[in-house]
Amino acid sequence: RWVLVLVAVLVAEIVLTLDANLPVVTGDPIQLQQVVLNLALNALDAAMSSGRPRVVIGTAARDDEMEIMVHDNGPGLPPEILQHLFEPFFTTKSEGLGLGLAIVQSIVERHQGRIRAENREEGGAMFRVVMSRTQNPRVGSLETKKAYAEVRTATPAPAL
Repeated sequence: RWVLVLVAVLVAEIVLTLDANLPVVTGDPIQLQQVVLNLALNALDAAMSSGRPRVVIGTAARDDEMEIMVHDNGPGLPPEILQHLFEPFFTTKSEGLGLGLAIVQSIVERHQGRIRAENREEGGAMFRVVMSRTQNPRVGSLETKKAYAEVRTATPAPAL
């Protein structure tokens, strides 16, 4: 799987459109990284079926919320699949357990956020994660930095 991911990353165009003025969101940084990583890997997988694979990962401030968007130029999501995407053990892939998006949804909801999937008019699929801003940004930011520092020092880097 990781060899395929490496090939996809080398072949695909990956675009970041990141808003510099995002509100502070409190949460487990490792779990939130898992959300973005899972959505990005799924988008890469879908985009590989197009002639020029492209994945866009973006963030935006929306009033008291922040949004993470991941979209691709793959074939999109048929309606019969769209309604089952977040169900555990539902998959359209020949390999895999069908747990990735169920776990993503669980993490997002644990952080009082919401996730939705849709097809883009231009083609491809888009996943949107929306989370509320931290009410006390100073405390939230400190807690997040502290949690991140604790995890970074306790977790060894994976061997490649």
